[in-house]
Amino acid sequence: MSSNGFAVIDFETTGFSPNKGDKVVEIGLVLLDQHGDPESTFSTLINPGRDVGATKIHGITATDVIDAPSFEDVAPGLLQMINGRVIVAHNASFDTNFLVAEFNSVGILIDKGSLPVICTMKMATEMLPGVGRSLAACCEAYDIDIENAHCALDDAIATAKLLRSYFEQEPNFFLWDRVIEQSSLFVWPSVPAQVAPTKQRGEILTVEEPVLTKYITKLPDAAETAEDRGLLRLFDDIFSDGLMTPEEASLVDAYVEEVGMDAKKLAALKDQYFLDLVNVAWADGVLNAAEIAGIHYVGKLMGKSLAEIKSKIEYLKDEISEEAPNFARFTIHLEEGDHIVLTGEMPLSRSHYEQIASENGLICWPSVTKKVKVVVAQDPNTLSGKAKRARLIGIPVVSLEDFLVAIQESK
Repeated sequence: MSSNGFAVIDFETTGFSPNKGDKVVEIGLVLLDQHGDPESTFSTLINPGRDVGATKIHGITATDVIDAPSFEDVAPGLLQMINGRVIVAHNASFDTNFLVAEFNSVGILIDKGSLPVICTMKMATEMLPGVGRSLAACCEAYDIDIENAHCALDDAIATAKLLRSYFEQEPNFFLWDRVIEQSSLFVWPSVPAQVAPTKQRGEILTVEEPVLTKYITKLPDAAETAEDRGLLRLFDDIFSDGLMTPEEASLVDAYVEEVGMDAKKLAALKDQYFLDLVNVAWADGVLNAAEIAGIHYVGKLMGKSLAEIKSKIEYLKDEISEEAPNFARFTIHLEEGDHIVLTGEMPLSRSHYEQIASENGLICWPSVTKKVKVVVAQDPNTLSGKAKRARLIGIPVVSLEDFLVAIQESK
């Protein structure tokens, strides 16, 4: 069985639906070998031949793309780079829809149904149970930084690192062999070899983050099916700029019709989305006027009455202590088979403490999920991604000193 490895791809686009005329405005690509090791990267802005869409999300202006290559210009070179590889993306349904639509639009026909694909968002349900579905949330669980969110190459690099973390966590996961075999059988179109022209972004445009965005990236994955997940991710994308346009509302209707979702299921997912958003917003015990306005806006679009929205907010106020949380010390009891996560710099090498844990029957885990007993840091007040994730889901963050004491006491 042979494979050229993986092509991790991310697109910035004018909107959400290629079927409604939306186009790619930036490509980010990371090529990995079949072991997940990086080989090369590629990125370019794309002139979409229409308006660039939500500049406030992706930071790309019409001036940026006016002299950029079209997708037709880069298509032969892009195809040559991804030929024979497994396509990887976070929310792969979105990116492969655009990949296939753009290729088809220039006469390079690709059968999406048999395309070898890995979706790192979908895989999070196996690898990171209880973690949010966004790229930011999944990366935070592994302390992976995203340098510039919504810059296609930076998002692709983060997704590649996420995939590598999945490899390391579950090296024998059945999916790897299956998709590699699928990629060896998939026949890509044949086009003359050509180097893809590029145009890079200049200075990254600083975009003010809408008030709801930081909460949307932390929403838990409550989906029971792929269809559920697709709708919830569509809500994420729509609300990431803080509002829903009539055109975006029609996309929701079209998606519901396409997957055959009934009214009861739709109502339940809308309820869940709203409640998850409110719970995440209240996780720090603080809610300002702009955040309340954002919650009211989403609640109204999800079919909630004003009374229902106010009732939910007031209920949570009563449940949250006004005192600042104390992260300093925990008394812990460790047992053989407990999962632990190490985070941050430590006095000795990380492997030294991993060996101590292993010798005492503990399992060192690479990410913070609900199966983890404690997160261990030299300073328990650390603000690392793993520590923040642990606090969000109620897992203690303990000092290295307390951890070592607990090991001795467990003997």
